[in-house]
Amino acid sequence: MFEPPEELVVLTTGHWRVNQCCDVALPGYLIVQALDPSADRLATLSEGAQAELGSVLARVHAALEDELSPLITYCTKWGHGPGHPVHFHVIPVFPWVEEALRREERFHVLGDLHAPPGWPFPAEYDGTEMSLFVRRALSDRADPQPAAGPSREEVVRRLRARLGG
Repeated sequence: MFEPPEELVVLTTGHWRVNQCCDVALPGYLIVQALDPSADRLATLSEGAQAELGSVLARVHAALEDELSPLITYCTKWGHGPGHPVHFHVIPVFPWVEEALRREERFHVLGDLHAPPGWPFPAEYDGTEMSLFVRRALSDRADPQPAAGPSREEVVRRLRARLGG
């Protein structure tokens, strides 16, 4: 099981660890991971982990919104295969991230994939596209856009204080 550096850990509960995502430069991009390394699906979580999950996600979501005021916060479950315990990606989207996606021409084609002619809702992007952009364009492995706002370290400090972690 992957152990994030302690300086990136925001909160640890009886069943979950919350940390700044190690390979994404976006401050506040958090991973909520089950502490049980054998829990590779929601159905294999203990009853205690299942019961605690909702409150942990709600606390993390509220802390991000109160501390950082993102436009929206996505929460999604990814990860599969051996060695990947159940985990969730919590992704805050700030105005500067939305603007960076608009400027990034490589991602413009994505809008054509979900907005067929006559689509009644204006949509420049959806959550899937924003998540892809954040994971690929703001990855530490890429040459990420500089964050407008607090650093990852400052966000971890603020969230720790807020969540009591």
